[in-house]
Amino acid sequence: MYPTLYHAFKDLFGVDLNFLKPVNSFGLFVAIAFLSAALLFKKEIIRKEKEGLLSSKFIIAIEGKKASVKELMGLFMIGFIIGFKFLYPFYDASVIDDFKHYILSWKGSLFGGIAIGLGLALHNYYQSEKTKLPEPVEVEKEVKPHEHISSITLLALVFGFLGAKFFAWLEDPVPLSEFLLDPFSGLTIYGGLIAASVACIIYIRKQKLHVFHMLDAVSPALIIAYGIGRLGCHFSGDGDWGIENIAAKPNLISIFPDWIWSYDYPHNVINQGIRIQDCLYSDYCNKLAIPVFPTPIYEFVLCLGIFGLLMYFRKKIKLTGFIFLSYLFLNGIERFTIELIRINETYNLFGFLVTQAQIISTLFILMSFIGFGVLRKKPLYFD
Repeated sequence: MYPTLYHAFKDLFGVDLNFLKPVNSFGLFVAIAFLSAALLFKKEIIRKEKEGLLSSKFIIAIEGKKASVKELMGLFMIGFIIGFKFLYPFYDASVIDDFKHYILSWKGSLFGGIAIGLGLALHNYYQSEKTKLPEPVEVEKEVKPHEHISSITLLALVFGFLGAKFFAWLEDPVPLSEFLLDPFSGLTIYGGLIAASVACIIYIRKQKLHVFHMLDAVSPALIIAYGIGRLGCHFSGDGDWGIENIAAKPNLISIFPDWIWSYDYPHNVINQGIRIQDCLYSDYCNKLAIPVFPTPIYEFVLCLGIFGLLMYFRKKIKLTGFIFLSYLFLNGIERFTIELIRINETYNLFGFLVTQAQIISTLFILMSFIGFGVLRKKPLYFD
């Protein structure tokens, strides 16, 4: 396991690159997931634009105005935060060893903050001076659906994080002060998905875009992003693994390596288990005493399969909403099933012990059944 890129480079190449310690493996995979989803989502929207399923919106924009004081102050503040926090490690490299606590502290480079802040503000000021007109004019500007991707991605990122944090608290309630002590731990993927979806749907409706065409377009992106995120869980060893598994590996999967069946997650990021002798690192030196099912890998493989199905049928079936409902159904089945061999907090619901993810995945399946029932009243068109 590689808790950070530092640990990966040290193990794979035998080099100590301390500046890579802040790059958390899980965070890196989440970033890759978001970027991949945004690019795929944009590609699908452009395809729907060409097919005439999504249309542009025309707005009135003002051209030739100079940069406002409010805009310049905003850029200065953004630049100040960046310079204050990310230039200080060049002065005191020791903060990298505990970067997540440093980033939330008051430590930082005052000079770096002022320099970067002024640089951003002045750059924007001089750019606006080049294009300003004696009298600003109103022009009609076309905004194509795919131009909303950056705003939708930002909304998904912010509300996804907040939702993931909130649902994690619902799953394991602890005092708020303890819960907020480490804001980057304790994240629930389904919570993030729900919160991000609600925020983005509200935005899409406000922009008068066709909601179900947009949901169809984003569905393949969502499932592949989810799968990539699960790889982050696996390679960092963040505790999202399966139940204990000491059974012999079945002959059916004998061609695969042993860790596909049962894995002890050495160097896991939560330092769970027993100490590893002759550990390569100065930190993260534990492995599980009893191996478990590596469920993140199983989920990644299942997500790849679902992604392939959605990508295949997206052009074959023309009925609006079908791809999104298929995503809900397949994602619900996948997650409900994997929970049977996965460690998680359980709730007593009508005498049955179920996990939060199983409750949500069941709702996904029920929603898809209702949606398919509505779609039965309309014909399906195949190429």
